[in-house]
Amino acid sequence: MKKNHIMLLSILFLLITTGFMSCKKKYGNPDISTEKIKSITQHTALCSGYIYSDSGAIVKERGVCWSTSSDPTINMNKSICGVGTGIFSCEISGLKSNTKYYVRAYATNSVGTSYGKSVPFKTVTDIVKDIDGNVYHAITIGTQVWLVENLKVTHYLNGDKIPNVTDLYVWASQNVGAYQDNGANGKFYNWFVVSDSRGVCPKGWHVPSVDELRKLVDYLGGENTACSKLANLVSMGNAEICNNGMGCNVPHWWSSTKAHYAACSLRFINP
Repeated sequence: MKKNHIMLLSILFLLITTGFMSCKKKYGNPDISTEKIKSITQHTALCSGYIYSDSGAIVKERGVCWSTSSDPTINMNKSICGVGTGIFSCEISGLKSNTKYYVRAYATNSVGTSYGKSVPFKTVTDIVKDIDGNVYHAITIGTQVWLVENLKVTHYLNGDKIPNVTDLYVWASQNVGAYQDNGANGKFYNWFVVSDSRGVCPKGWHVPSVDELRKLVDYLGGENTACSKLANLVSMGNAEICNNGMGCNVPHWWSSTKAHYAACSLRFINP
């Protein structure tokens, strides 16, 4: 009888032990991917990540890390972008212009830190040259990148020369591309230069659409304040000045939108 009791206790102990073992949960590192890099400027970039599983342990920190080396870690440069799973985005700043960087999304839980794939990108250069070798400087205004100086190129991108027409009335009546020289303030171009398929912008740049110009004006506070704010950021010497009735001189620049080409100088935005 005593033997049977021992046997029963042994079976009971086995059942209890097995029960406890079946309830134990295994945790792991988070599962994460690095997403596309967007809005790259000279000194900033918008980076994203996607945490599709926390592997059973709450993600207590997530973000992106970056470096000029190919496999950055959180011990280098990092930007924290909250907690939990899902898609997230955060801006990194303090970057050097015209420099190649690598970025990885990361996520940390109680088990450890996981990284997404390393994604390379290159910041925008501060110095821009046109086909004639003229030097311009880039500036970030909001999320857009503009040239500080007015365009002064005399050739299309394929090397063809843009005619220089000195007489204002002849210049205005042209049905082909032409410009007038305006000294240090750049050139006055007609619409046919703007719309020419050979291109006149420095490589990698384009004439802004009217929507891009509106975005700039909105960022600077609207039509009543944009002019004075812009004057502190870019060269306005080549702009046609008029009064909008609100005591503010308003510059007119070309856009690539044909219905809005009542302007006399070019300004470009990085695509």
